Amino acid sequence: MTTDPNRPLGIAAVAELLGLSPRSMRTTITRAKNTDNPFPAPDGHIGGRRWWHPSRKGEILAWKAARPGPGAGGGRPRTQPARTAAPNPPGVHRGA
Repeated sequence: MTTDPNRPLGIAAVAELLGLSPRSMRTTITRAKNTDNPFPAPDGHIGGRRWWHPSRKGEILAWKAARPGPGAGGGRPRTQPARTAAPNPPGVHRGA
């Protein structure tokens, strides 16, 4: 069976394009809504479900490329400074 190249892309197809599950895709769209890089708006709704025209695949992939990578934002602030091990004094060997 051949796929129609003009068939609208639903959440599942867009998620597959980006390497996400449909559930993660919905969460990603919601979280990106009020950011500097919002997810491209859908071209319409079919039965209450969002769809994008296949010609917008490039725009969707460009959105993904513009996202910050893992660990962006620095994570949760530390409550205490990180502890570092004190260096061994000369002539003292610790360990096995």
